[in-house]
Amino acid sequence: MVSATLLAQTFNADYELMLTAIEYYPNRTKPTWQKLIYEGATNGLTANQVLEQIITKGQPMGLIKRK
Repeated sequence: MVSATLLAQTFNADYELMLTAIEYYPNRTKPTWQKLIYEGATNGLTANQVLEQIITKGQPMGLIKRK
């Protein structure tokens, strides 16, 4: 499992959100999280907004969009 602390620091994200998202999807690797967060950023979302979408909607990769 990837480190929630390291990812939260890397993406300037809330630690609790990162930890919760990782608990929902423990098999995702650091490059996968990077891709999700960068994809969200290109759609105008912050890292925290991407994580909230992943947690609340269970969005798979490729579907992170601005609300």
